Amino acid sequence: MPSFVCKNSNAQQIALQYICSRSTKCTMSVIGQHFKQAVPKSINVSARKFSTTRSQNLLAVAKNNGSRTCGNSYCALTSRKSYMALAQPYSSGNSLISNCLHRQFGTVGCVRGLRTSAQCSAPPLVALLILKPMAKLGAVITGRAFRQWWKALPPNKKDVFLALLRKHKYHILGTIAGLYGISALYYYTHLKATPITNRKRFIAFTESQFRKISEEEAKQMVEKYNGKFVPGEHPVYKIVLDATNRLIRGNQDLHQVTERTWTIYIVDEDVKNAFVLPNGEIFVFTGMLQAVDNTEQLAAVLAHEMAHVVLSHAAELVSFFNFIDFLLIVVLAGLWAFLPNDGLAMVATWFKNRVVQLLLQMPYNRNLESEADEVGLQIAAKGCFDVRESVAFWEGMNVREDDELKDIELLSTHPTHKNRADRLSELMPSAIDLRQSCNCPALPKRDPMISVERLRKRLEDERSSKKNTTHGIIIQGA
Repeated sequence: MPSFVCKNSNAQQIALQYICSRSTKCTMSVIGQHFKQAVPKSINVSARKFSTTRSQNLLAVAKNNGSRTCGNSYCALTSRKSYMALAQPYSSGNSLISNCLHRQFGTVGCVRGLRTSAQCSAPPLVALLILKPMAKLGAVITGRAFRQWWKALPPNKKDVFLALLRKHKYHILGTIAGLYGISALYYYTHLKATPITNRKRFIAFTESQFRKISEEEAKQMVEKYNGKFVPGEHPVYKIVLDATNRLIRGNQDLHQVTERTWTIYIVDEDVKNAFVLPNGEIFVFTGMLQAVDNTEQLAAVLAHEMAHVVLSHAAELVSFFNFIDFLLIVVLAGLWAFLPNDGLAMVATWFKNRVVQLLLQMPYNRNLESEADEVGLQIAAKGCFDVRESVAFWEGMNVREDDELKDIELLSTHPTHKNRADRLSELMPSAIDLRQSCNCPALPKRDPMISVERLRKRLEDERSSKKNTTHGIIIQGA
């Protein structure tokens, strides 16, 4: 497990209130009350106005040189019953979401030193996203045109053409090798180390470019789920808010955390999903809130998604997949040039794509998910959460999953629930040590796996009873 330094003893305690400068007066009273509890009275709080192009933020930065403690307001809601009473899906009906929701409704983070990273336009990324499909289309058209030209060529001219190829074969091979050499040089000059794990990976784009893209994606998400957002006054919102704030405060030594303004959106849909965009936009679905047993498991999910952002996995995925696609353009052109007809070329292209997906893309995705599990466990440990609940969560997901519907890991972008739980169990001793080094309260004596075993026994009894009932049905003939 890579070293992960805890700096709770001298970490900044950050308080933030968000005021929306619109006529709708969407003052975040819940957040204001939350930070009144979160910031000790002894802290010297100084505030200054900070303008952005989207709205006016009031940021209060508080410095605390003492060690951090876990307040009761953060350690509540440990029972399944009390948690589920608040985590039922919120029926929005006539939307109570104000018009300024898209103005970073529910901001819980703050930028380091009241600065934001310099805004950078993203023409290179946009150009690549446009260039790649055009290059593929060009390869198909070129290969197909060559095949038709070759078919129409008289035999004597075919012999002349083949003779020219043999004559200049070394020049042709040298040109191809030179192009791939330039690609290899480009690849190795763009290798960067991941934060925390120090793994070397290929990154073709800057983080600011991806933030720009993710801001546009966040706007699309807000438009897509408009009318389904849980407002900030609802207790469910405060559950997610408290968990997120603990994660942020516990990881102030990571500039990838402090330089972002983290924003929470809770979508009222029965979907077991949560994700964080590269710019810090957090989307949590109420279906996920029902899937977790307590705030500790919710924090494990949030920490995993935040780890993807800290590690810049989005930029890495796009960089790697696009690089592979460009390398295989020659193969694509060859398929359409040398296969006898369009039908075979289409089948071969589909097969090529599936092979690349199965042997390159899916394993790469699974590796990133495993890395996010590892780093997310450390992020949760530094937030003083019960990291053992992460294993209980994935074990519970594995138990709830029907045996007939369980994914085959080889055909999935994610590791299986069981494999994730096993991997987290291997990392648990070092995660607990990290948690202790952060001066966190002692872990509860109750083992979270007890609940999993009870769930397993209950589901086994239910399935057995259902099976016996099915076998007991008598079908009478006519």
